[in-house]
Amino acid sequence: MNILKHISVDCAIFGFEGGELKLLLIKRDDEYIHNEWALPGGNIREDEGVNEAAQRILAEMSGVGDVYMDQVYVFGDPGRVKDRIVTVAFYALVNPAIYKLKPNIPGALEARWFELDKIPDVALDHKEIIETSLRKLKRRFKFEPVGYELLPEKFTLRDLQNLYEKIYGIELDNRNFRKKILGARLLIETDGQQKNVSHRPAKLYKFDRERYNAYKRKGINMDILPAWYNDF
Repeated sequence: MNILKHISVDCAIFGFEGGELKLLLIKRDDEYIHNEWALPGGNIREDEGVNEAAQRILAEMSGVGDVYMDQVYVFGDPGRVKDRIVTVAFYALVNPAIYKLKPNIPGALEARWFELDKIPDVALDHKEIIETSLRKLKRRFKFEPVGYELLPEKFTLRDLQNLYEKIYGIELDNRNFRKKILGARLLIETDGQQKNVSHRPAKLYKFDRERYNAYKRKGINMDILPAWYNDF
């Protein structure tokens, strides 16, 4: 299968696990990156579109598929890599508990989830791609409820609030957050509760997928951030 040598795709894959927002990196060993941590990526084939290539590369290099993805930006600085390769960056949202990493990844020595504040040095301009992807993710979270892509089917309001706090790196007012989230009518209260906890078990919720899909199409300003916050 022929590839387009000067166009590639790189994917910032975010997951939420153990109360921490994480990023998937692979230790790549290929023509351009040698034994360095980097984002999953590769060249686009002649017979596929950019989005299709991103989905394929995501599946081949991380073992995940059929997940929420969004295009971030085109990175084409002349000095970013030899042979003048332009890359189209995407970010994806996955639940690490559902999508297990593949044990063998072509062109990679290792794959690992890293907490955002513990990301090692990465190859090429991938640090810039990661930072740009995170800014795009923050903007998306404000207007679309895509955070549910990172959560299990049933979750507590504290789980959801913790996710938003990790995304934005701030603490949110409990009362205001719960009022805004429940007011959006995105959640369905289940009969379940937390198990094996030392405190009073919290109620479990799941999201209303029909309303969620409608909000993803038209958008909704969740308005849960402090007025002073503008780190986008």
